Amino acid sequence: MSGLMNEAGLLDTQNIVNEVEDVFPRALQLIGDATRTGAVLTIVGVSEESLFELRCMLGTAPADKRAKYWAFSMEKAQRLLAHPNHDSSFESRNEAELQYGGAVRAQTCIISLSGLPEKWDEAVTLVLACRTGVMDEKKAGLIAQANQNPHFKELLQEV
Repeated sequence: MSGLMNEAGLLDTQNIVNEVEDVFPRALQLIGDATRTGAVLTIVGVSEESLFELRCMLGTAPADKRAKYWAFSMEKAQRLLAHPNHDSSFESRNEAELQYGGAVRAQTCIISLSGLPEKWDEAVTLVLACRTGVMDEKKAGLIAQANQNPHFKELLQEV
């Protein structure tokens, strides 16, 4: 992977993957729901110079929900790519179409998560963006505030 690190955004991806080891387990503890054991993380490059996609399972999601988490995580990222003026997938949320929040646009990439309660998905992505420097904390706070997300500040303080 070291040969790829010169491409714009891939170093950010590696940093996000490293941070998820701290952020995701702490989010699970704060949620306190034993049925929430896994999620799918998607990271997609946003610039023409850096087109990439990484998807991975975090934890161990229930077998009957894995396909749904894979699909929703990617759908959120693709929808945010299709709305270049949006900072969060909550801005195009449409429950009737099974389109939910949980993805955010950072400087070099979109970070999407599916598998936790919707606002926890977003809180995790915002904290990952802040901790890796691809989004400043002020912007993340504004996104959380706009989406009435009570979990962002709590999670950020806990990791």
